Amino acid sequence: MNHQLDCRRGQLESIRPTWASVNVVVQISSARLFCTVVVTVDAGPEVIDDMLEHARLGITTGFGECEGFIAGALHVSTDRTRLVQYLQWDSEAAYLRCRDDPKWDELGSTKTFMNHIRTGRALVDARLFEVLADSGQPTLEADQGGSADGRLR
Repeated sequence: MNHQLDCRRGQLESIRPTWASVNVVVQISSARLFCTVVVTVDAGPEVIDDMLEHARLGITTGFGECEGFIAGALHVSTDRTRLVQYLQWDSEAAYLRCRDDPKWDELGSTKTFMNHIRTGRALVDARLFEVLADSGQPTLEADQGGSADGRLR
């Protein structure tokens, strides 16, 4: 893992959500002070579902229990050979604490995930990133009292 980048740290207390009560949306913005982690997993179609199960568990429940987790998104390529997990944390330290939490060792999906890596059936790369530029944040018409079809504007 590449931990050379010192993620920007800032005043996140005003934007930190209460995980259970808020739908959090991943926002890519060079103006926000997030620590961004991008994890890629390359594996054959016969293994990708096992890798997806573990990554989905992290996004939907596991990370939400970790202090400092803000939001995340999980993507799979159309040929089902690559996963991309985009995670936002309030600091690099928060990400590392969660990543190294022994709770992950208890999960069956972790054991399967790690076995695929050890046997060479999957390659994983996790890196820290700083957002340098963005295209601006689109808004949903429905959020502004417009069209209920949810089209981006």
